[in-house]
Amino acid sequence: MTETEKILNNIEEIRKQLGIKQTVIADILGINQSAYSNYIRRNTDITYSRLSRICDALKIKVIDVITYPEVYSPEKDSCISCKNKDETIRNLNELIENLRSQIDFKNKEIMRIKNLK
Repeated sequence: MTETEKILNNIEEIRKQLGIKQTVIADILGINQSAYSNYIRRNTDITYSRLSRICDALKIKVIDVITYPEVYSPEKDSCISCKNKDETIRNLNELIENLRSQIDFKNKEIMRIKNLK
C-alpha cells in the first residue's frame, strides 16, 4: 500500500469514527459527494492543501492522519517509530517545498508564454 493510499484510508476511517458524512467533507473541499468518493476510491494523490482542509474539518492534526491509528507525540523522541515519523515529516516537508518550486516554475513559464503572444 502506498503512502497516499494509507493516508486516504486513514481519512475515511477517522471520518467514519467521527460520524461525519462524506458530503460534509466534500462541501468543505468545494466538490460534490460523488467527486469526493471517487477521489478517495481512486487513491488520487492528495495535495497538502486539500489534506489540511480535510484535517481541519475532522478537527485532527495532519500528522495524526498520517500516523493513524497512532497519535504523534514528539516527547517520545527516543522511540524508533517516532524517529521514523520525524523522518517522514521531514520528507513530506521536502516534498511540499519541491512541489511549491515546481508550481512557481510552471507559473513563470505560463507568464513567459503569455508574454510571447
